[in-house]
Amino acid sequence: MFNALSVQGNRLGACCVSIAELYAGVSQERRTAADRLTGVLDYYDVSPEAAKEAGRYRFEFARRGIALSTADTLIAATAIDQGAILVTGNTKDFPMEEIQLLEHP
Repeated sequence: MFNALSVQGNRLGACCVSIAELYAGVSQERRTAADRLTGVLDYYDVSPEAAKEAGRYRFEFARRGIALSTADTLIAATAIDQGAILVTGNTKDFPMEEIQLLEHP
């Protein structure tokens, strides 16, 4: 999927949280491939505004009985801040109305 998105001229990027989550699930044998992937991605800093928004998401969704992780709210807020489409296999983790999602099977 990522190759197809790149060939179509899309910019691909990740923030620190996405990269940390990737490496948390990568075995030593697959680390070189992960290094290649992260080496070609744009890097998006989590801005102070995005961090505040992530906290607001956790607060507001918790009041509705929806528990969201800090990691997911930081990823979402950074994608929104960057005007990016978030590619995820877990769309349920990103219930924010203003986020654009692309489901990755």
